[in-house]
Amino acid sequence: MTKALNILLLLFLSSAISLAQNVRFEASVDTRKIIQNSTVNVEFTIHNAEGQNFTPPKFNGLRIVGGPNQSTQMSFINGRNSRKKSYGYVLMASKPGKFRFDAATIEVDSKKYRTKPITIEVVKADPKSMQASEEYDFFVKALLSDSTAIIGQQVVLNYTLYTRIDIQNYDLMNESEYDGFFSMPLEGRRERAQREIIDNKEYYVQSLKKIALFPQQTGTYEFDPVVINLGVRDGNRRNSFFQRNTKKIQRTTNPIKIQVIANPPNKPLSYSGAVGSYGMNAQVDKKTITTDDAIKITMIIKGSGDAKIVTAPKQDFGLDLEVYEPNILSEDQMVDKGFVSSQKIFEYLVVPKKTGRFTVQPKFSYFSPDSNRYETLTAGPFSFNVAQGMKAINTIEAVKSDKVLSPMIANPAFVSKPTILFGSALHWGLLGLILAAIPFLFMYKLKLRKEANIDPRLIQAQNAEKVAIAKLSVAKSLMNAGSIRQFYEEIQNGIFGYLSDRLEVPYSQMNKSDINKILTDKNVPQDLTDRVSTILQKAEMALFAGAGSVGMQESYNDAKELILGLEAHFKR
Repeated sequence: MTKALNILLLLFLSSAISLAQNVRFEASVDTRKIIQNSTVNVEFTIHNAEGQNFTPPKFNGLRIVGGPNQSTQMSFINGRNSRKKSYGYVLMASKPGKFRFDAATIEVDSKKYRTKPITIEVVKADPKSMQASEEYDFFVKALLSDSTAIIGQQVVLNYTLYTRIDIQNYDLMNESEYDGFFSMPLEGRRERAQREIIDNKEYYVQSLKKIALFPQQTGTYEFDPVVINLGVRDGNRRNSFFQRNTKKIQRTTNPIKIQVIANPPNKPLSYSGAVGSYGMNAQVDKKTITTDDAIKITMIIKGSGDAKIVTAPKQDFGLDLEVYEPNILSEDQMVDKGFVSSQKIFEYLVVPKKTGRFTVQPKFSYFSPDSNRYETLTAGPFSFNVAQGMKAINTIEAVKSDKVLSPMIANPAFVSKPTILFGSALHWGLLGLILAAIPFLFMYKLKLRKEANIDPRLIQAQNAEKVAIAKLSVAKSLMNAGSIRQFYEEIQNGIFGYLSDRLEVPYSQMNKSDINKILTDKNVPQDLTDRVSTILQKAEMALFAGAGSVGMQESYNDAKELILGLEAHFKR
């Protein structure tokens, strides 16, 4: 037994010594002459050693589009071990010339090994000097749907294969990062190959990959060529009696350039960033409301573009209707017929400032690259009646209707009759007092008119409760629909929005960490301050922990009671 172990040990030591004595470090390329915008494979191999601290050379003039890829092979032939470890790169040349890269290095047992330098020649593509059977039987192109686009416009990049032979498989190696663009792969059912005649030759044309690009800023952008590995059936080799092997051949796409320009001037008020082709419809939830209520306008926008860049369009319904920041009810994005399509639903709250009959016509604008102009869509018109609610019309509206301090008109019959006072000292005394009071009455009326016309904060504060209750009704709808996260977000928005309007504090300053200080500075009682903190904390925990539907009704009731309690305090 001991003898056998000794023999094995001797064999192991002799193999190790043999390996150590045959350490080699070599560089190799699959070709030393390549065509411009094509690729070359470079491999650095250490033989009979593991090696440490591998350092590649600087590939001056050549760009790395693949690697480093490591591989290890071991073999035992005729009683001898062999081992090699390789570091592989795929390089691409974008311009013609001769390019030399120096030695790569690696360390084995503290000894540094170097490869020999390699020179690569890159030549311009010349169809006459190339092997047509191989170079032109198949090739790849990068195609852009538009070479010029404005910010937000959808542009489709299509990597396309043209082939006259059977391609088994393919792989995109160095796809660009598409800096300056939001990119989205257009994944879906693979399109059928088409036929196309080029130079009197018939090719099968197959899309390998499509990408939707949305430019984010102006400028001229150039995307580098992409290397594509193609698996081509090898007619000379078989891996079994019936099956032929495939060989890997690389093809490189053409470089592409796109210019992004700014959006044209004179944007409509209702333009909010949409570029492409869009449709819009809207609906109003009520035809009759009171001054204590609000109407909801739901707007549905569909089109060919990125839903994220489409914000809620601004609406102008006149001075007597106040439009609040809308909620996003849903946002969907899909791939349809090779393009990104989207649908976005907004919900507006509209609060009337007085009674009467009103008509609204929601608008949405987008820029159409086809017509090269802004297009505006309208829905409606929608009409609704506003009746007087539980609250009386405020003084400001009364002043606007000229009902305050309106002049008293004397009875002509009474004035024409002489009285005992007429012409007396008392008559002239009273008349003097009235005349003296007229300037003061006039100034008072001007003061009220001034407050009514230039102090929108007062109107905002007076409508705070009404708007908050309307927002809570949105939260209730979300609760009934099972939209838990949106429900708690609306609870937070309702409370913060109410306090912002009522306390005349910018909404941007409304946050959980500062709310106690804000309420204390505004002399809000501690019990109400504590209730605000409790409800907001509960909503935040629900959002953070992903709470279920249990407790939503309680949260809604607490928020509504809080709003009513705060309003009662402020009206004292």
